[in-house]
Amino acid sequence: MKTNRLYYKLILLLALAAVSFGCEKKDLTSIDQLDDLLFVHATYTINFNSAWDNEKTPYLNVASDYDVRYTLEFWTIDADGNKNKLVVRKQVIGSALAEGNNSQVIKVDLPGKKLKAVVWADLVKKGETSNPFFDVSDLTQVKMLSIGFNKDKDAFSNAQDVDYTIYAKDITDVDVTESITLLRPFACYNVVANDYEKYITEKGNNAPLPAFTNIAYQLWIPTQYNAFAQMPQGATTALSYKYTSGPLSGELYPLASDVIFVGTADTDFQYYNFIAAVYDANSVLVATSANVEAKILRNKLTYIYGPFITTSNIGTSGIDDSFDDHIDVVIPD
Repeated sequence: MKTNRLYYKLILLLALAAVSFGCEKKDLTSIDQLDDLLFVHATYTINFNSAWDNEKTPYLNVASDYDVRYTLEFWTIDADGNKNKLVVRKQVIGSALAEGNNSQVIKVDLPGKKLKAVVWADLVKKGETSNPFFDVSDLTQVKMLSIGFNKDKDAFSNAQDVDYTIYAKDITDVDVTESITLLRPFACYNVVANDYEKYITEKGNNAPLPAFTNIAYQLWIPTQYNAFAQMPQGATTALSYKYTSGPLSGELYPLASDVIFVGTADTDFQYYNFIAAVYDANSVLVATSANVEAKILRNKLTYIYGPFITTSNIGTSGIDDSFDDHIDVVIPD
C-alpha cells in the first residue's frame, strides 16, 4: 500500500521545529532524516552465473538438506562511488537452488539516494543461519574462516550502483525492480598427480599410496573479501593445510584442493604459489615439489596436473585459456 510521504515529512518538520524552538543555536542537521525514509520498495532478483546449470565442479553440490543464505547491504556513495554510510542491511534464508532454478527474489525498502547494492550468498544447513566457513557480519570484509577445500565452502557475490535520487521528491512511495547476477568471489583448484603409473613402475605394486598432501602457500594468500569493492584483501603469509588424498581415478591421483579469493579492480585472475609435499599413511614423505605458480581464474575450477609423486623440484607452465567449464594446467616432467 502506498503511503503519503508528505505527511511524514510534515510531522518530522514540526517535531524538529518544536525541539529547536527557543534554542540560542538551532541544530538542523537532523533534517537529513527526511531523506532517510525507506520509501523506495525494491524487488531484487538475485541471479547466479549461468554456469550454475552446467558446471560439474565437485564443490557445487547443493543437496536438499541445505538452504542458501543471502546477505544484502546498501551503502550510500559519493559521486566517485566511494562508500559513505550503511543504511540498510538484510539477511534472508532462501530454499536451495537446483538445476534450472537459479534465482531468488528479495524485497527491501530503501531511501531515495544513490546507493551501492552489495550481495553475498552462501550455504547454510536447514534450520541454521550461520556458515562455518565465512563471517559475513560486514560485507566490506568477509572473512574466510578456514583454509582447504570443503564441498560446502561455496559462495557467490556481486555489487552494483543504483540511483534512487530521482524519487526523492515524490510524495508517495515508489516500487522499483532490480536484478543482479552473482559470481563466485574465488577460484577453486585441484592438484592432481598424473604419474601414478610411473610411480608403480618405479616403486613396485606394493608401493604405499599417497595418503595426504600438505600444501604450503608461498608469498601471501588473501583471507578476506571486500564485497563492496569486489576485491580480495587481508593478505596473510605462511598459510598451509593438510588434505586427504585420493582415491585413484584411472591414472590420475587427486592430491589437494582449495578455494582462494581472486580478482582485482582490473582483472579476474591472479597467480598464487605453493609447495606440495605428499606423504604415505605412515607420514613418510613420498615426494615434494618446488614452488608451483598457478594462474587461477575467478568463478572457475583449475586442474593442476603434474608428476607430484615421482619428481621433486618440478616447475610449472602456463594455462590453456581455451576452457569451457574449467582450466587445465599441465606441469611437464
